[in-house]
Amino acid sequence: MSFLDHSPAEEWDALSKKRRAQARRVNEAIKDEQRVANSTKHKKHETWDNEKGEYVEVSWPGINEMFDTVNKPEHYNIGIVECIDYIQDRLSDEEFLGYLNGNLIKYLHRWKDKNGIEDLCKARWYLDKLIEEKCNV
Repeated sequence: MSFLDHSPAEEWDALSKKRRAQARRVNEAIKDEQRVANSTKHKKHETWDNEKGEYVEVSWPGINEMFDTVNKPEHYNIGIVECIDYIQDRLSDEEFLGYLNGNLIKYLHRWKDKNGIEDLCKARWYLDKLIEEKCNV
């Protein structure tokens, strides 16, 4: 039971307003991060230029699309079965929903101190997956 269960409507409204404001700030931060990521078409890399006798910066077209750390992390896509599919296959429906919820909580808890916007995007991914699974169960 929550402290809000016995609270007047004004407290509910104030908390709801605060949560909406937080959600707007998070969404704006995500949009800003995505704008920055989209404005950088290529990641930079240095390579040795024999003619110049020095390291020069080069770009790799398409590198950003190759490594999607939120939707298709490279380290979870080794082999023929994606890790999330294997986990879902091994757990009951209720256990899998718990797994998704636990990861959602983890990424929302640590985003400010660890990976920033990337963790918020991961939290969003787990929330979307949780909603999708809950609608299908």
